[in-house]
Amino acid sequence: MTLEEIRQKANKSLYFFCKNILGYTKMSTVPHQELCDFFTAGKKKKNLGLMPRGSFKSSVITVGKNIKTITKNPNIRILITSQTQKNAKKYFKEIKTHFESNKRLRALYGDFRKGSIAWREDEIIVNKRTIVRKEPTIMYSSLEKQTLTGMHFDHIILDDVVDINNSSSPEQVQKTIDYYRYLLSVLEPDGTLDVVGTRYRFYDLYGWILDTENGEREQFGLLKKEAWDKNGVLIMPKVLTKEFLGRQRKTQGEFIFNCQYMNNPTAVDVSIFRSNQIKYFEKAPLNVNYFMTVDPAVSTKGHSDFTGIIVNAVDDEHNWYIEEALALKVDPSGLVAEIMRLAKQYQPMMALGMEEFMLEKFLKVNLVQEMEKQQFFFPIQSVPTNNRVSKEARIKALHPKFEAGQVYVRKDQYHLIDQIIYFPQTKNDDVLDALKSQLQITFPADPLPDKPEKGLEGLSRVDQKAWLHVRKMGNRTVRKKKWISI
Repeated sequence: MTLEEIRQKANKSLYFFCKNILGYTKMSTVPHQELCDFFTAGKKKKNLGLMPRGSFKSSVITVGKNIKTITKNPNIRILITSQTQKNAKKYFKEIKTHFESNKRLRALYGDFRKGSIAWREDEIIVNKRTIVRKEPTIMYSSLEKQTLTGMHFDHIILDDVVDINNSSSPEQVQKTIDYYRYLLSVLEPDGTLDVVGTRYRFYDLYGWILDTENGEREQFGLLKKEAWDKNGVLIMPKVLTKEFLGRQRKTQGEFIFNCQYMNNPTAVDVSIFRSNQIKYFEKAPLNVNYFMTVDPAVSTKGHSDFTGIIVNAVDDEHNWYIEEALALKVDPSGLVAEIMRLAKQYQPMMALGMEEFMLEKFLKVNLVQEMEKQQFFFPIQSVPTNNRVSKEARIKALHPKFEAGQVYVRKDQYHLIDQIIYFPQTKNDDVLDALKSQLQITFPADPLPDKPEKGLEGLSRVDQKAWLHVRKMGNRTVRKKKWISI
């Protein structure tokens, strides 16, 4: 091919440009053609690419795409960011070196350095720029450095901005999220943003972007690749070989391997509950006791926890059927109204349980007043909390119940199911926290005889159960015709 034909082909294809002009010969059609197409032909202005470790994502997107963009638009302003200044500098230096010494690039697109007004170790301005701007053609910064006051960019690339050092605690994760948010202030309104990386935790920055509740997910295009596809076929068999991945998996363990090579931050060796331990149901048995537990949020603001509510139907074998698993943003008066609604819906409600401090501080007085107002009563039970034991340890106490196959949920209870499967790596555990309080207040329903006892033949099974419970409570005079509810 002539130089002009090569140039035209390189202009049309990032894959061809990276492999043949920049010399990244280890690239393969799968997965790199899809990677290139995703970041160049997508309809979104923001794009997130999650790739396995060692899959050349930085070479292709951070280096290759930005060089190609500059050859097409020398007036562009690009910012490269990473977790550390050292890593960001490496990406920048590789771009700078290509412009300085890549003979094929220079033959096709000319010299971008000669006569440049700024060609430094931290920023460059290409000589083909025709617009005067204070920002360079390309520069780098990092979460580590942060300072970017007064700058504005047409394109920002976040490459491996997440690592083990900023994903191990909620505070570290929040710092990374805040850094991303600040970067949006230096991105032009019509600018573009690319994020490339590999997973470290369930709720790292990438998990936050993917969370539909934050409003970012709908703004992003998403490409996620694993070391092998759903059929077990390796995506890069010459680089990420079966033998190599096997060694990594054995050495790293399931969790680290799943994050780094499968972009799936869950693992058997760290998850407390297994998905196959969750049983599903459509309709609970008739002979049940109902119990409600609440884990109230202190605040109703956008970034606060949810209030978790569980309504549990317990049969005579102490199996749990979770009728309601709610995660709500609700103020105290709204929570009282919701508790009253659920208590009336699920009868007989044997107890409402809540941790003692939260009950006394937020709800007890208002709830009792509302009961008196509506003349509808049910027992309130404070649940003691041992603060010397972590919340995670207290939630782990549910494990024997799941292991015994005694917990049944509905398939549409997404909040609860996600929190069970991903615990302890979840963003929120409010519903699961409410579920663990059930351990301290539930008891099995009384078994019913095959035939109703004499005098109860005309009652439903629920009413029969209620009468048997009343009889068992002691020597009390109960007038059958006056009974309404317990």
